Amino acid sequence: MEIKVILPECSDDPVSDWLRGLTREICKLTGDETGYGFGGRYGYGENYENGVFKLHRYCWCDSDDCPYCDGSEPNFLHKASGASVSWYKYIGRGMEVSEADWPSIFSECFQSLHSQPNYRIDRDPQSNQPT
Repeated sequence: MEIKVILPECSDDPVSDWLRGLTREICKLTGDETGYGFGGRYGYGENYENGVFKLHRYCWCDSDDCPYCDGSEPNFLHKASGASVSWYKYIGRGMEVSEADWPSIFSECFQSLHSQPNYRIDRDPQSNQPT
């Protein structure tokens, strides 16, 4: 008997590609490893912040006072411009992307990974909530 697993296609828009690339670089920098699944190896983001941007995985806690669950905080925020991206469960799914100069923003984000103090946002592995 043969079992065939069919996964949804991965989004291939530039913003999704840059977010997955940023996640990959963060994992290299921190030594963390993201999970796999429908989003792919780097498709869920990572909880991370530095002086240029903040990235946060989709939150599963369903708490009434969670800013990620209630939609008041985006999954990605570029601090200087306020440009943001939110997604449902994994990068590319149900994304809301603000208007911005995304090539310049992501260029700055990638450069910041090696030129500024970096802050890892630790999370409870069960809820994905910052600790």
